[in-house]
Amino acid sequence: NDMDETLGPNKLFKDVAYGLAANGIASIRYNKRTYDYPSQMTKLANELTILQVVINDAVKAIELARKKGAKKVILIGHSLGGYCAPMIAELAKPDAVITLAGSVSPLEDLLIGQYEHIRENDTSSNINDFQMSMIKTQVERVQKGEYDSATAPPLLPLGLPASFWLSLKDYEPQKIAKKQTQPYLILNGERDYQVTPSEAKKWKNGSKNKQSKTIIYPHLNHMFFAGEGACLPSEYEKEGHFSQETLNDIVNWISQL
Repeated sequence: NDMDETLGPNKLFKDVAYGLAANGIASIRYNKRTYDYPSQMTKLANELTILQVVINDAVKAIELARKKGAKKVILIGHSLGGYCAPMIAELAKPDAVITLAGSVSPLEDLLIGQYEHIRENDTSSNINDFQMSMIKTQVERVQKGEYDSATAPPLLPLGLPASFWLSLKDYEPQKIAKKQTQPYLILNGERDYQVTPSEAKKWKNGSKNKQSKTIIYPHLNHMFFAGEGACLPSEYEKEGHFSQETLNDIVNWISQL
């Protein structure tokens, strides 16, 4: 992802950043190192871990915010970033955490449901029985721990190297969050098929801080854009914007910290 989290004509993080700025809240966005340094990351392809893909850059951003004199530093993570938020918070100690469509379940546990949703609802999908069987085999290999550092990436979900999956082995975000003192704001769209509302409920508000809360929005998809009916991948090819209601809730929550 780039700093805007560009997807087709849409820029989720740019929407959020400009919305926060309009309310007097500064933010730091950054291109992921996998985006800025593709050739170097390709050389490390079989050694990549969640630290290199997500964690290290987020920790550096929080450190930068503190150096710039921020009164409070709030971590906002979307999707994979939301899933990793407790790990980031454990290392960088932000004052609060906001997860946008962040899962609690292991990543591999979400994949089959995502593919099945597309296959059942998207008439343009070319996902066939063979592909579904292959995906299930890859997922089960990780779920059962039937792989090691020598397992080839094509045998694993999303073609990601064994080092990546091993770095997330036994990671339980909700258990880590429960031990933390920062307040958590858990946000999810009702129409999100990638990280379903049930995941938001599993957080049980993240930490036990009294300011922690969960909000699930009807009509919103994984990008927090409004729509109707079953969400399909083609929905992200049309221009949309981050929900104003969600932005307002974020601003109001931050203002009360």
